[in-house]
Amino acid sequence: MTYIHIPVDFQNPTDQDFEKFCSVMEQLKDVPVHVHCIANARVSAFFYRYRRDVLGMDEARARTEMEEVWRPKGRVGRVREALDEGAWTMTIEINGMAHVILTVSRFDLARAFYGKLLPEFGMKLVYDCDGFFYCVGARTAIGIEPCDPALAGERFVQQRVGLHHLCLRARSREDVDRCGDLLKEMEATIIRGPTDGPWAPGYYYVLFEDPDGIRLARISQRGRCIGPVDLRKSCCKNGLSRRQGIPDANRV
Repeated sequence: MTYIHIPVDFQNPTDQDFEKFCSVMEQLKDVPVHVHCIANARVSAFFYRYRRDVLGMDEARARTEMEEVWRPKGRVGRVREALDEGAWTMTIEINGMAHVILTVSRFDLARAFYGKLLPEFGMKLVYDCDGFFYCVGARTAIGIEPCDPALAGERFVQQRVGLHHLCLRARSREDVDRCGDLLKEMEATIIRGPTDGPWAPGYYYVLFEDPDGIRLARISQRGRCIGPVDLRKSCCKNGLSRRQGIPDANRV
């Protein structure tokens, strides 16, 4: 793939910019070309003028085809209008989970547990020493480190301030079943599952504990998580009280 960059000032596009665009289009007229603009503004305007002035397309048709892209209908169109009017600003989006570090009481037992579990989840051990254990994979990382010596011997309490549980996605129900089999082989504490849950279409999970009682879940689901209103209906339908629903759905 050949990349050609034509810098264009958003606020001040010039005829010279358009001429460069036309020159490149002429050079590449016999091959497929993907033209990109981060805001879908300059490219749409240039294509409109290129079709009208160079290809000889009718003005009305050229403008209509431009506005189908530049002024799309539906939700995308509403977002675009809000951006133009300054009523909506871009968020600072999260791009996945970089890592999770768990503080454990019995480090040696936890290291043996996660050392068996995480490689089976497709993660690679990258660091292992007396005070830190760290695996990377599946676009994230999980590590453990020992707690303060004064707290040695304590176990995880799910309702304290802090972590409630760590939930990891699986690609299929079969992977959740395989996780359940692995946990049985490891003689790990399984709280529930593999079983179906009410929180999303096709929600299938296994809930388990590490040696310190830290709760983890492996889930597979087909659809989006349901909203608060649907959640209350689902909890009632499945015989769950509000306190037994999210976020406390994984309690014993």
